[in-house]
Amino acid sequence: IINTKDVLAYTNKQIQEEQTSNIESFTCEDIPHPLVIYGAGAGGLIVKETVEQDGKFQVVCFLDDDRALKKVGNVPVFHSSMITKLYDKKVKHCFCAVGNGVVRLKISQLMLDAGMELINVVHPHSYISSSANIGVGNHIKSGAIIENNCDIGNNCIIDNGVVIAHDNIIKDGSHLAPGVSLGSNIEVGKCSVLGVGVSV
Repeated sequence: IINTKDVLAYTNKQIQEEQTSNIESFTCEDIPHPLVIYGAGAGGLIVKETVEQDGKFQVVCFLDDDRALKKVGNVPVFHSSMITKLYDKKVKHCFCAVGNGVVRLKISQLMLDAGMELINVVHPHSYISSSANIGVGNHIKSGAIIENNCDIGNNCIIDNGVVIAHDNIIKDGSHLAPGVSLGSNIEVGKCSVLGVGVSV
């Protein structure tokens, strides 16, 4: 008797073998500063576009938990289980584009544990004060303003048009949605989400 569990197990095995085969032929040796983005959805595409505008890194592939994904545009997608193999292929820099802050922190740690280095993705049309302290793994989008003496943790999303006045603390994994405005001396807790247009 063949049941659903057997079919799924067989299908997953086939996809895993295909992914392994694909990654064996993958190379980025001639590419300076290759970057992998974890998350091949809409967030990952926004990150890719911002990275391309900056020009320092080149997105060579995505990682995703969906085994059926093979390409996004002309960029290959590998299953998340291939992190170590990508590191062995000289992909040393990474970014996590997963929306959920708690999950984003966990995945980023997995990538760090594999030996990769998290980068910040900062849109060229944002402003960050030279006295602001910015962690790693942050996505700072177009129109964002971060004023002096602010402390931005790790793996935060500072969305389009966000204004963070002076002397604020944004803790790890937070997401400030488009149009958020913060006065001064405010602390945003770990993995908080401030919705569109929120003023504090």
